[in-house]
Amino acid sequence: MCKKVSETAILLFNKLKTFINNKDFVLGVMSNAPHYEDMKKIIEYMDNGQHVTIEKLILLSLELGNNRDELEKNTD
Repeated sequence: MCKKVSETAILLFNKLKTFINNKDFVLGVMSNAPHYEDMKKIIEYMDNGQHVTIEKLILLSLELGNNRDELEKNTD
């Protein structure tokens, strides 16, 4: 089964790749926060944040992913 990639995921992928062309970094951030809303938050942070760094992007993706996991756990 083929899953269609969203425009948001493509946009995030391209922004991350432009920020630093490192496959592990790009895939790591995207896999930490695979939900549409989380991807949008990362894109907004990259567009509007001050002093955006690799470390801050990784931490943001981890926080978003962990928050999403907790939310899903509490709704089960």
